[in-house]
Amino acid sequence: MSEVKLLRLSTGEDIIAKVGENDQGVSLNKPFVIIPQQKGPGQPVQLMMSLYNAFGKGDTITIDQDKVVFMTDPKDEIKNSY
Repeated sequence: MSEVKLLRLSTGEDIIAKVGENDQGVSLNKPFVIIPQQKGPGQPVQLMMSLYNAFGKGDTITIDQDKVVFMTDPKDEIKNSY
């Protein structure tokens, strides 16, 4: 479980995490949700990352495979920020 991936969930959230798979679904280690922010019209969009499981115990969560719309490699600048 060491490959960093970008996932889009069926809820519309974009998640970056170290991803693995198990019998129960997709295992995410240290998952962060990516939140685009724009300070005003015409301003560039900036990305903020927030811990996805901020109130849970441990660094790893498992989600059902059918909740993942797609999984891909993140852009280098996003991966480096992770």
